[in-house]
Amino acid sequence: GRLTRLQSLQLWENESLTDVHKDAWKCTALQSLHIFQNGLTELGDGVTACTDLRSLVLTRNKLTALPKAVGDLSHLTELLASENEIARLPRSIGRLRNLVELDLSTNKLEVLPDELCLLRKLQRLTVRHNQLRRLPGAIGNMFRLREFDASENALEEMPRSIGQLAQLQRMNLSHNKLRMLPDELGGCQQLLELNLESNALLELPFCTTLMTSLETLLLKHNALLHHR
Repeated sequence: GRLTRLQSLQLWENESLTDVHKDAWKCTALQSLHIFQNGLTELGDGVTACTDLRSLVLTRNKLTALPKAVGDLSHLTELLASENEIARLPRSIGRLRNLVELDLSTNKLEVLPDELCLLRKLQRLTVRHNQLRRLPGAIGNMFRLREFDASENALEEMPRSIGQLAQLQRMNLSHNKLRMLPDELGGCQQLLELNLESNALLELPFCTTLMTSLETLLLKHNALLHHR
């Protein structure tokens, strides 16, 4: 049969699985597709046949990119693609307007497309352990973001628009190359936890004095000289 009523498919720990057989895309009622810890090197455009897909997990594979067609998964709320070899993201990712959680940690990303900032329902964004030197200037447009982890990259500065993330509660910027933070970051009035460990900060960022809800501030392993 074609398993046309199948809603959840899990393909875990099959190291010889390098691609998804075309018959899998006949399961058009799929809402959850988890391909975890396999040898997957490409996802393929056939995934767009699964128009009701809500959760797509591609963690621990060998993907070097996501297909442009991923942007056609308009109902997707969760995309987890950590621990791959992804070096670029398609601009079409900006069409995932219902996405709530995006995990791209432990990949090879050097830049994030500006279109990422169109994901205005996104609440959790993880880009930890990549090779990012900067973030999109319009990151503040993702105004529903609550958790943001960009630790273990090569960030040298933060865009001023980040201060527009009024619902942000936790942000991890540790293990980067930040020397200062924009004063605008003080606009994150709901921020509870800010991790700035292992950067190149010379002084306590002024913006932290404006964060009235801040409960935890981590500043170990910087180059602090004095209080601003």
